[in-house]
Amino acid sequence: MRVLVLGIGNVMFGDEGVGVHFVKMMERNYKFSPKPSAKFDSVLNLDDKFDSSNLDGANSNLSGDLARSDGSKFNADSANLELKFIDGGTLAMALTPLIASSDVLIVADCISAEGGETGDVYFFGYEQMPPAVSWNGSAHEVEMLETLRLMELAGDLPRTKILGIVPKRIEPMSFELSAQAQEGANLMEKTLLDELSHLGFCYEKIANFSVSDIALEFSKKGAI
Repeated sequence: MRVLVLGIGNVMFGDEGVGVHFVKMMERNYKFSPKPSAKFDSVLNLDDKFDSSNLDGANSNLSGDLARSDGSKFNADSANLELKFIDGGTLAMALTPLIASSDVLIVADCISAEGGETGDVYFFGYEQMPPAVSWNGSAHEVEMLETLRLMELAGDLPRTKILGIVPKRIEPMSFELSAQAQEGANLMEKTLLDELSHLGFCYEKIANFSVSDIALEFSKKGAI
């Protein structure tokens, strides 16, 4: 089972780059490996349901169904569990081959949520997006959503979940993250670790970078 954690965002516009910074932070801070004798049968999880009334979805028990979008199913064990963290930036459509080669996709990105506040975190299955949540706050969000929709129509979309955070929208270019986004990244971290554990991975913390540390590195390099 190939699991892809994809960070999406524009690092030149503050919080809109938090998905990228978050994925880089997780890749640096943790060493992941398959759990001994890990075995996951997607059939066992087909009855898991998402409660759309729980918009603070980071703590909800979302669908663990690892069936592919075409309805086929697969088993995973420790011998073939693979995990990748990728900085997708604003590439969107260019990422389709990478996404299509995965069995499970977790997208870390900004979202908009009716009634949500800056730094609020939501975690939900792509097919169970809560009515109050939208993915159209910026150009890169719209393009990523359209990419997933097109892949779904083509039957190439793996089982997908969205790990989203409400950003502070800004006009001027800035690499700095809001205090709310930095705090929200802590909940994103816990949520992702829980999900990867559920998928059969164990982890060891090996560093202590923060999302603001990663953002600072981008600011020193300049626009990327």
